[in-house]
Amino acid sequence: MCTSCGSGGTTESTGSTSAGQCICNVGSFLDGSSCASCGSGGTTESTGSTSASQCICDANLYLDGPSCVSCPANSDPASTGLTSIDQCCNVGYFLDGSSCASCGSGGTTESTGSTSAGQCICNVGYFLDGSSCASCPANSDPASTGLTSIDQCCALGFFLDGSSCASCGSGTTESTGSTSAGQCICNVGYFLDGSSCASCPANSDPASTGLTSIDQCCALGFFLDGSSCKACPGNSATASTGSTSIDQCEVQSGMTLVIKEGRCAVEGNCVSNYEAGSNYGINEDCTFRLDGISGPLVFEQFDIMAFNCQFDFLTIAGTKYCGDTAPTGLLGGAESEITWVSSEQFSYARPGFKVCVAYCPSNCAAGSGCEYGGSTSSCAVCPGEQNDRALSRDKVKKITN
Repeated sequence: MCTSCGSGGTTESTGSTSAGQCICNVGSFLDGSSCASCGSGGTTESTGSTSASQCICDANLYLDGPSCVSCPANSDPASTGLTSIDQCCNVGYFLDGSSCASCGSGGTTESTGSTSAGQCICNVGYFLDGSSCASCPANSDPASTGLTSIDQCCALGFFLDGSSCASCGSGTTESTGSTSAGQCICNVGYFLDGSSCASCPANSDPASTGLTSIDQCCALGFFLDGSSCKACPGNSATASTGSTSIDQCEVQSGMTLVIKEGRCAVEGNCVSNYEAGSNYGINEDCTFRLDGISGPLVFEQFDIMAFNCQFDFLTIAGTKYCGDTAPTGLLGGAESEITWVSSEQFSYARPGFKVCVAYCPSNCAAGSGCEYGGSTSSCAVCPGEQNDRALSRDKVKKITN
């Protein structure tokens, strides 16, 4: 038989099986072994209240001493728990004595509970004209409240011309409230051509406004060729938008992590799966590509499970490497790949590897070359000398596919 939880009681769900699952309903609290009402105008924020201190005044009421009394007309119709008449008045009204007075035509307040006329501001589409709110002209800002002058009225793309908001045409403005045609700028995809905005060519910058010349149009990776934006050739790009010559296309160089399964990472011209104090995991599968760089490979860390390179191995130029002796004399060719695999079925994991390309840009002076220094290199000594920096340890394991 299903037994009632009694007056003011309820359960959190159907299927309750004991009196211990009974809780007090909204508007009641536990008083000893039964639920007592919060009284006239009282409520609780939720079910399950256990004390009279959890009782609050219901919507449109406020606490006056020990009792909940009605808020004046034009009060906030939703808020509960008001503790003073000062909190009663709705948006657009303020407390005037014991009444909620209107802010008047075009007026509002920033929130409920305003207590003086000084908190009234002009609503959306209005501005303060003397002591009252007047309508903004057409094409005004559709969102802003509290405007204190007609100068602030005009929306983006418009400016104040006398008492009207005039259009910038195909242009725009940096913000609302523009007051002269001189604040008009060209919109995204346009540039200033004489006194009007003309369309940028295809492949232009998709974000910039205010361009004053076709020279500024082209997006990253493109340069201006006549009146067109052409893509940089091959593995090259521009450092910024608005490039005007193919000479500004620079070869993009460095290491790229093409495939990552595991903790592989790229740092400058170095690649690794090494983290100090821990071993690599099983089922790692990574591919690194040398983009626009080449040079001797310098190992800072090399400790990979051996087992004749059957399970865990690094592959460079078709050759598998494992064990705890760093390979020497290896070169990384531009656009070549280095791959790393650890077995998903069998792995005595070790610390792993970190290998860097001792690469320098082509502008090293005659008679100088690369000096390797961590993840970067500089022009100093010949690249061939960098192999002397590689680690030298025992038990080399090298198997050619």
